[in-house]
Amino acid sequence: MEEAIARPEALAARLFTLRAEALLSAPVPGRARARLSGLLVGAELAAARPYWLGREIVIVGSGELARGYAAALAAQGVVAPVADATRTTLAGLYAARSHLGATA
Repeated sequence: MEEAIARPEALAARLFTLRAEALLSAPVPGRARARLSGLLVGAELAAARPYWLGREIVIVGSGELARGYAAALAAQGVVAPVADATRTTLAGLYAARSHLGATA
């Protein structure tokens, strides 16, 4: 992730490297997938930097992917708590239902 955040313009070259490594050597199971995921998350965060830099943010998600986003942001000096996606969605739906009931 840090590679892609630091140099997002090199994403295509990094992706090609992953492909070449898979063709030229016996890949370690899961390693290429983890690197691909890290590069894509890093590129996404680099592209969205103007939206999160200097702001209080929360990651709505769960599992390894949400923790990956939190770790990538932490490496950039941003503390981003993770809110459980299911609980957050249900709370939002409940609030919307309550609001609709109050205005009907």
